[in-house]
Amino acid sequence: SDAIERLTALGGEAVTLDLSPFLEAAQLLYDGPWVAERYSIAGPLMKQHPDAVLPVIRDVLAKAPGVSGVDTFRAQYRLQALKAFCDRALDGLDCVVTPSIG
Repeated sequence: SDAIERLTALGGEAVTLDLSPFLEAAQLLYDGPWVAERYSIAGPLMKQHPDAVLPVIRDVLAKAPGVSGVDTFRAQYRLQALKAFCDRALDGLDCVVTPSIG
């Protein structure tokens, strides 16, 4: 890509980075127990005025009542492992360039 070529011309070194652990961590925000935290605030609004919440947000938060304490701890442990992996992957990098959507 043009951006990578420009950065390389400035003395940068292009390396390949596995983004799957980063994406898995991001997915935990939508499928993990953190939806229960958001539901603790938005839940009453969703019950009293369901149309006040966007459908996509309602769909995400609707998973919250089924989240258990065990789910929460498992997700926290997984997030810690992902963070350790991501920290190692980013060690020594000055920047990360990823594709964007138009």
